[in-house]
Amino acid sequence: MVVVESMMLRHAEEAALAGDFEQAGVWLNAAAQVRPGFETVETGRALVEEIRAIRIRMLRDEGIGLLANPGAR
Repeated sequence: MVVVESMMLRHAEEAALAGDFEQAGVWLNAAAQVRPGFETVETGRALVEEIRAIRIRMLRDEGIGLLANPGAR
């Protein structure tokens, strides 16, 4: 059971890294059904949220950079 949950959490992380947060949520919800009551999935959710926050900051910084230098792209 732990291996299945771990694989699902890895899929969630990979989806988040690819920017597919909806699919990451699907994997997290599926993993939560494997071993209810364990904190592993909540740790996975926190990781996905951190990946999302990093992506948002990256996009924001890129946008600000383009506004400051519109000819850069």
